[in-house]
Amino acid sequence: MPLALVALLHGGCQVEKPPPRVKWLSPGDGIAITGGDAVGLRFAVEDPPATQGMADLGQWRIEIGPAAGGTWWTTSGTLSEAPSEVPVLDTVEATWHIPEGTPFTGTSTDLLLKAIATDGEGQSGADFLDASWEVEPLESNGLWWTGIPDGDGFSHTANLSSPSTSHHPRSVSAGEWLVHLDGEDRLVTGGGTLRGWALDSETLIPGTEPAWTADLPASATQSGIRYLRRVPDAMAVSAWVESGWEDRCLWHDGNGILQRSWLLETNETLLDGGVIGNHMVMLARTGAGEFRLIRFNVDTGTRLGSVTWTPEAAGSLGPGAKGWLLDLNGMPTALEADGTARQWDPEGGANSVSTVDMPGSDEVTSAGRLEDGRSWLSRSQSIMLDASGSAVATWDDPTFHISSDRAMGLLCMLTGTDVERVWQVVLGNDLSPIGSTISTGGATRNGSIAHNRPGGP
Repeated sequence: MPLALVALLHGGCQVEKPPPRVKWLSPGDGIAITGGDAVGLRFAVEDPPATQGMADLGQWRIEIGPAAGGTWWTTSGTLSEAPSEVPVLDTVEATWHIPEGTPFTGTSTDLLLKAIATDGEGQSGADFLDASWEVEPLESNGLWWTGIPDGDGFSHTANLSSPSTSHHPRSVSAGEWLVHLDGEDRLVTGGGTLRGWALDSETLIPGTEPAWTADLPASATQSGIRYLRRVPDAMAVSAWVESGWEDRCLWHDGNGILQRSWLLETNETLLDGGVIGNHMVMLARTGAGEFRLIRFNVDTGTRLGSVTWTPEAAGSLGPGAKGWLLDLNGMPTALEADGTARQWDPEGGANSVSTVDMPGSDEVTSAGRLEDGRSWLSRSQSIMLDASGSAVATWDDPTFHISSDRAMGLLCMLTGTDVERVWQVVLGNDLSPIGSTISTGGATRNGSIAHNRPGGP
């Protein structure tokens, strides 16, 4: 027989074989998982030999995602060999390291775990497991702030509806900023430096000495900290803290290890900063007295663009210029001391800045953004804003700071005078007061409400 005919007959020989068979071995069906777990995955694959022709090497993969559709995690590989005269019997093992946080809204969601084997001819077999992602119910554990009646230290009120305050003398002044890292037994304070304080998980008593002190460059700390707040949970795999300094913004984890940084240029001084629209945004004053909004890549620190203007408010001029960063309609908005807001659309071209007059009267004394994205400002009244900058709720007195209790839907407003400041607990939707005020002294800058985990409701 001619060689060409032999080759033709051999090339036309079609492989025929049964498809692979797959069976989950572990975990068991219907398991419940939570963020931070490491789940061992194990399944068996049987890839039968061909009944005609020579079979090729097969592959396997795992897909995990919501039962309603979508894939959160996948991994894959090849089988140990191609089946010849006997089936290939493989046991595949993998580990799913489940991230912290909440990738969905609610307390649980149904998951589907798929184990799939595909032979060299494209035929597939699969087995399926049901699971559920359970979210620990959100709880709050009271309000922390720096300062005690007779000196330096921490104060804590566990029950905001019926306040009873405990005091813990420590080497931390009432003038220092403070953040409690959600889901971690850790307080972080900021003044001339950044320090982490371990909390006993049972007694909620802080350690007598800091657990760590961050290593910060002198150029950042020479004028002290500008602000301290939690990093948005959607931006971090666990609880991190954001600090603003004269020439940069920094993110540290709960152990004081630097995770991200964004640097200003030498002629720029930070006024405020934070994440808006999935970018890091910094409001700075230039050496010429201008205001400048700058947008950075969150992950790389790359400077993406900026816009500059000369403020008109007297309180926003000179070395002691005041300015605040707000979030209106998902766009960075710089608030000047007279209540004039400059909204920046980074994609808006030559006309990217528009002017918005904020509600209220008198000079702005403070302003900020809540963890749920809402902005607020304090003038003769304290005013909660909607996305467009209109007032949706007011409080009759000025406010120095507002801290959120996400679990209870409450806000703690630091109000009063420079001599005697108090915390007033209010409903988050209309600022109606609840219970009696909580005394803090005159130097408290801010407070932080402890939650048992990061993430939404």
